[in-house]
Amino acid sequence: MISKLLSNIDRRIIYIVLLVAIGFPIATGWTVKPARLPAGEKLFKVVESINTEKPSLSLIAMDFGPGTHAENQPQTEVIVEHLLRKRLRFAVFSIVAISEPFLNTIPEHVIKRLMKENANEKWEYGVDWVNLGYKPGGELFIQALARSDNLAEFFKKDAFGNELERLA
Repeated sequence: MISKLLSNIDRRIIYIVLLVAIGFPIATGWTVKPARLPAGEKLFKVVESINTEKPSLSLIAMDFGPGTHAENQPQTEVIVEHLLRKRLRFAVFSIVAISEPFLNTIPEHVIKRLMKENANEKWEYGVDWVNLGYKPGGELFIQALARSDNLAEFFKKDAFGNELERLA
């Protein structure tokens, strides 16, 4: 019964309803706040609990490509921004070759945005963050990374060929 009723609706009415449903939020700038997720809350608390007095390094694996870029880039930007605001050093790398372009662009984009917000703040490559590049080997690389005692010896160089021991 409902299917017959819906099939008899004039297509123009459907298009008008769609136009209003899509056009209204765009025209008015109306948005819906995303739901707060427990995993996101937990990650926030973990970053907040990191001691800023004791030097440490956070590793961010950007293992995504263009297919999931729209979803993963904002997530990664939020993490990078949180680390930068707290002045916590981090390194980015990937075991997925097609994600290599994002390893530089995402941190640089976040830094530019933060510098517009506060021109007195500066973040420097090699001091505040480093790009370790694409690392082949997939799961084997991750296993070797987990067993490593010294990250500078394990990675040796950044994505640009700079020796990690020489970076601040």
